[in-house]
Amino acid sequence: MKKDIANKNNADIINVSIDTFEEDDVVDLSEAIRLCKNIKNERIEIDNDYYKNIEFFTDYGYDADEVKKVIHSLTEKDYHEGPIADRNPEYKHPFWIFIKYIDGIKTLVYIKLKFVNHKLKINVFRFHKEGMHDEN
Repeated sequence: MKKDIANKNNADIINVSIDTFEEDDVVDLSEAIRLCKNIKNERIEIDNDYYKNIEFFTDYGYDADEVKKVIHSLTEKDYHEGPIADRNPEYKHPFWIFIKYIDGIKTLVYIKLKFVNHKLKINVFRFHKEGMHDEN
């Protein structure tokens, strides 16, 4: 089955095959935003080992609580891309990418995350300054 999904702040519509994803995967932007807003803090896991995340946290004085506040504040306006299938077939659940301007630090932040464990948990893989992301 194919589904039209808005891309890059709803400027473009892309046609994504949702057969690629598992039945419990998040493939709808409004559901992704709802989950971000309503998930409990203890169910947001942040990759604290990725070097660009570490640099961002150090440079801007961010910690897990600040990242979680940003995740809770995501809106459709911040949406950039997704759902995107993981290139590694061993890992399921699609990635979602958001780019959000954070007023307090006056910068755009690149956020790459997945909804996992039957939508009960969010894994934040990337959280760093926009423009510094790589293909991973």
